[in-house]
Amino acid sequence: MELCQVALFRSRANSNSKSVNAIALASFALALSLVSGGISCGAAFAEPAKSTVTAEKPQEQGISFEIRALSGKLDALPLFNSNMPEVVPGQDGSPKVLLSTLEAGGAEFPDAHLSYRFKGKFGVFIHHINKQDQSPPKLLRLSLYAKNESAKQAHIKLLKRSTYLSQPDAPFVKDIPDLEILGESGDCQIKARYAGPGDRLSYDFVTGIAQKDYPKENTKVVECKPQGCTLLENLDVPTRALTPALNGRSYIGWFETDRPVRLFLVSSFVDNAEDLGPDQPLKLAMSIDRPLPRESAKHFPSNPDAKGGIIYGRVAGISKGLTFNSHNHIDINNKALSLAFPVSTLKGGTFGLGGSIQAAPMYRRYFDTAYRAQGNYAVYHKLSFRIENTTNSARLVKVSFACPLKKDGKNGKKEKQLYFLPGDMKTAPVFYRGSIKLSEDKKETYFHIVLHRGQKAESLKELLIEPYDYKDVSIEFLYPPDATPPQAILFESAV
Repeated sequence: MELCQVALFRSRANSNSKSVNAIALASFALALSLVSGGISCGAAFAEPAKSTVTAEKPQEQGISFEIRALSGKLDALPLFNSNMPEVVPGQDGSPKVLLSTLEAGGAEFPDAHLSYRFKGKFGVFIHHINKQDQSPPKLLRLSLYAKNESAKQAHIKLLKRSTYLSQPDAPFVKDIPDLEILGESGDCQIKARYAGPGDRLSYDFVTGIAQKDYPKENTKVVECKPQGCTLLENLDVPTRALTPALNGRSYIGWFETDRPVRLFLVSSFVDNAEDLGPDQPLKLAMSIDRPLPRESAKHFPSNPDAKGGIIYGRVAGISKGLTFNSHNHIDINNKALSLAFPVSTLKGGTFGLGGSIQAAPMYRRYFDTAYRAQGNYAVYHKLSFRIENTTNSARLVKVSFACPLKKDGKNGKKEKQLYFLPGDMKTAPVFYRGSIKLSEDKKETYFHIVLHRGQKAESLKELLIEPYDYKDVSIEFLYPPDATPPQAILFESAV
């Protein structure tokens, strides 16, 4: 007899969605579709199909920078990473395995299970869409389970958590500033600003809401019986009140378990939120396959060693790393300072830094999904910089977060310039929306930034560094799960 207790970390999101206007839906569809020059949660490959409309290509503007790789690396903690297929098929209601680390042996469809155990600290990232074409539309339910592999009771502790629907929790609103100060340390409240669920997740993690805003006290720790099965999350994606019937959900959770566990995520389409789900989810998971059709049927991910055009693919597997930690030193001499540190680099977008690919490798993956977690969605970045003035004159240093055009260096050589697009950025696609915390002299400032493709952007901070003195600056952010890599942190100072 299968042991399965129900212990939910309930969603804070309201599942009773209201109608949304056409502009918000158009923004939502754009953000979840292909974007030029990179990938997003809705962009599985490097370049979109060519438009039938002929448009004049914007003139690229090169600006000289010394380009350096960030020191440091991803930690080794595993991330249960489910983003493929993004739009979940199977509206006939039959449950499917979206991602499973159960043991493949004994399963009716062994290719659906990746045979991986979690122990200690681990993370979960989920992003999927419910797109309905039937009436009345069904509710998509994403059910996350843990199976205790031990002969002793397991305690699974929730450390951080955030989840939002696109509608009504975090619509893709337009006309928000490219740069906005949200608040500083000591403020009673940090202003909330976001456009899309990925953006809102970044706000929660940067400001600490994901750690403080737990569900009910008694659901912080789930107990799972020996060899038992526990429901960790039921994440509903409703579309009933939306026209068209289209909605998405993004989720990040950090957990810690004292016993080895396996995880599996099951999708099902139900008529209403009161549906209790299966009585024996483990037995169900071992008897069902992954959803069809697969996105890879049209766009199979490129082998990392292949030459030519790149198809990145979406992620479904276990990726490496919850945080990227980096410590860097910058010397100011008698010359002007123009220094760039690329962020979220990937194959085809290293700016000629060669092996400096930050995209997380995969511990386990389905054969038809991405070879790396391109974009490092849901990875928390903690980047510190000591800026030392070695001259006898005070220097003003500008710090900015930019979105240069993706480049990979010619003939394997490091780029000597970053390339930007001049003019009005409002017509360029948005490649980054998220919150950032910048700390300097024990003062924390929170920003919300919107970066368009090729945008240099205005500075976050101007630092006055006295002769033979230094300043320590840190920049923290959760890489938002709808961004398009890469970006760069710039340090500039005139003589």
